[in-house]
Amino acid sequence: NPNVNTAGNVSIGTNGSVTKGTGTWTFDGTGTNTWTDSSTASGQDIGAVSINGTTKTINLASSVKATSVNVATGQTLGLGSSSYTLTLTGSGTGASRPFIVSGTLNEGTGGDLAGTGSTVRFSGTSNTEIEAETYNSLDLSPSGAGSPIYTLGTAISQTITVGATLGVGDGTNAVTIQWDTYDPALNVGRWLYLSNNATWTKSASATLTFNGSDSHTWADNNTTKQDMGNVTVNGTAKTISTTTNVTVTTLTIGADDILNISNDTLTITGTGTPFTKTAGGTFTTTSSTVVYTGTTTATNITTTAYNNLTLTPTAATTYSLTGNLTGTNALTGNLTISANATLDTRPATTDYSIKCVGLTINGTLDASGSASNINTSGNVSIGSAGVFTQGTG
Repeated sequence: NPNVNTAGNVSIGTNGSVTKGTGTWTFDGTGTNTWTDSSTASGQDIGAVSINGTTKTINLASSVKATSVNVATGQTLGLGSSSYTLTLTGSGTGASRPFIVSGTLNEGTGGDLAGTGSTVRFSGTSNTEIEAETYNSLDLSPSGAGSPIYTLGTAISQTITVGATLGVGDGTNAVTIQWDTYDPALNVGRWLYLSNNATWTKSASATLTFNGSDSHTWADNNTTKQDMGNVTVNGTAKTISTTTNVTVTTLTIGADDILNISNDTLTITGTGTPFTKTAGGTFTTTSSTVVYTGTTTATNITTTAYNNLTLTPTAATTYSLTGNLTGTNALTGNLTISANATLDTRPATTDYSIKCVGLTINGTLDASGSASNINTSGNVSIGSAGVFTQGTG
């Protein structure tokens, strides 16, 4: 188990074989050199790697694999622009975590939803802290059983930025993403997907922001959709389209940005004012459903054009209109007020009206003392426990 020190290029050929030990492979010396592994598509695990020379730069010339990589102060690791992947097989937290960057990570470029761009992949099967860095693509996918917890960040007041794809899980091996320990800000420039068997523990304070530009997608392939927490779409004329049902605590759409949930269900679990659509922002809802589930604390319904709108708290909760759901903001589908929900059309001194197709009331539609108009073009169903208190409208 010796330590290995190389000051030049490292190349493992097609028929090359490396059996890692407990020592460390150190790239030292000065200048810029390359690390190449042509033996397999993802490379062989060469063990613990350290880049620690005199202003040393190591650039990948293929995809490579290591148990851990430590980029020391003043040193640089470059992932390149040819869709290379650095796979980290180790696990650990604190000083034992598998990726430590005290120097510089040149994150590389490129990428699509399949993660073909420059990627850092964490594949350890035990609990692991994820370095707060700027990545091109970041893949959090354990390679086997163990159901590890991957904790985002290593300390408070950090930011993790992913320029291309943030992918969680491989659809088979369970993994939990723990965002609530250090609460780093999360920025995703293009695609976000959660595979089946991926659990997402949301932050109570930090925000996941879709930034960047152009059009990209967001998917959660779990049967039970994970509450992603506080989510913002705010880039440069950014469009995010869901390709599955998704869940958030709060949602903000920026002034020149678009969230398209067509054909999907968006569940909003927060209370107060959990949905903000900034003037100039666009919310596309063709054939979709928005479900507010925030419970106990009074919750405002954002004034926008919904298709189907459903209120389903788990305990008695009052929801208040903040504007007329008529005209350009009229529902193109159905309004459902479930048991435990009260929808107040006159939350203060202003009366708001509703236009929808079908209306189902199993809770309370409160228009008392108002001149609110309720217009329906489809079926109206008031359940055995449903209450409609009419005003003068």
